[in-house]
Amino acid sequence: MGKTGKQAVLLTLVAVVIVLTFTATALARTVTNVQLTPGVTTRTIVDKTQVAVYKLPIGVTHRGMMHFELQWKHPNWADFDLYLLNSDGVSLAEPQGYAATFTGREYVDYQVRNISNQTIESDPYSGDYMVGDTYYLVVVAFNERAEFKLSGYYPQVDFDYGLGWDTTNAWNVYWQSFSKPWTWLSGPSYGYPFNFTPTSEGTATVQLDFPVDPATGTPITSPPFASNWESYIYAGRNWDAVIEDYGHNSNYVSPLVDPFAVTEGQTPTAGAAPPMLVEHFIPTLYLPSSTTDPVGTPLPPDYTSTAAPRLGKTTLAYKGTLTYPENLTMTGVSWVRRGSPLVLKGTYALNSAWAPVGTKVTVKMKTTTGWKAVKAVKVGANGKWKATVYPKTTATWQASAPGDDSTGLAVELSAAKRIFVRR
Repeated sequence: MGKTGKQAVLLTLVAVVIVLTFTATALARTVTNVQLTPGVTTRTIVDKTQVAVYKLPIGVTHRGMMHFELQWKHPNWADFDLYLLNSDGVSLAEPQGYAATFTGREYVDYQVRNISNQTIESDPYSGDYMVGDTYYLVVVAFNERAEFKLSGYYPQVDFDYGLGWDTTNAWNVYWQSFSKPWTWLSGPSYGYPFNFTPTSEGTATVQLDFPVDPATGTPITSPPFASNWESYIYAGRNWDAVIEDYGHNSNYVSPLVDPFAVTEGQTPTAGAAPPMLVEHFIPTLYLPSSTTDPVGTPLPPDYTSTAAPRLGKTTLAYKGTLTYPENLTMTGVSWVRRGSPLVLKGTYALNSAWAPVGTKVTVKMKTTTGWKAVKAVKVGANGKWKATVYPKTTATWQASAPGDDSTGLAVELSAAKRIFVRR
């Protein structure tokens, strides 16, 4: 769903350092993978995300049902949420549909039981009118950049019907329509770098810092407005919830820090997951506030107050820091030509120390009948190992090594990597 420098330590302890910088939808992203201590990988992601907030153009003036629908498209794996807020920015209704059931569609329904602001104002052009209650719709982007649109309706007093300003009589209501045309909204990418795989037992942590300078990842100490973020970790193909940090009205203080246990045999559940299962990290900008309260100053838990949500689209940068147990690492290119050498390399650690020199690491390839050992190599200084193989077909590769059954896993594995072979 943490967001300095020890240069001398980096020279001796860094096992894997990969820095990728690329542009996606004009939003620059930086990703760094590093092992500062043996067996623990730290990944930092500095990126941007968006949220859209819309105020209902006319105040709600009659009791009855409000109904709003959110539709999205392109690509199919995009995901959005729709929320209804009252004038204080408090969430009243959350999505009742989701992608697994209604592809590309979510909706919210809310029963208006009373009208708080029944003030009558006068307009020189349209005459008297009731101010009514203010509501907001919030569209949150989760996976990828995609198009969305909004539509719906809400109850209004039908003054012309002749029943005056009665907000309860069923004969005195009409339905005001609401819509927003197709537009784009960007969320975190689907897949790497937001997917990661803890391969060993231990503790994983996700930290979300916000807002930050998109060029450096440094927290902005005096932001123009407070922002409310959410942090999620889901596990495996079924997207079982491991972390759901979504305190909508209390997450204005950065950073959000959430640990979870990685334990063999563990069924994915709140706060725990097994090793060798892909974890999906989703950092999300839920709501920007127009308040000038600086991030770092706690706001009231119910946030009933100081300012309305910031309208329109808002884009903010954040830094996500993932720390997870990974005793055996393996890296390699994404493709090679048939018959050409493929160099696979990595590091191996046990019990928070680099594995002894000479420890055997086996490189395996997945075939139609299972895993096949292709080459065995020995660990060198600082846990480093390297193997050169000559693949003939596209396949998934993985490294294995003997673990320590008394402190963790009997056999340690690296994350698997699919490598394509071209002619």
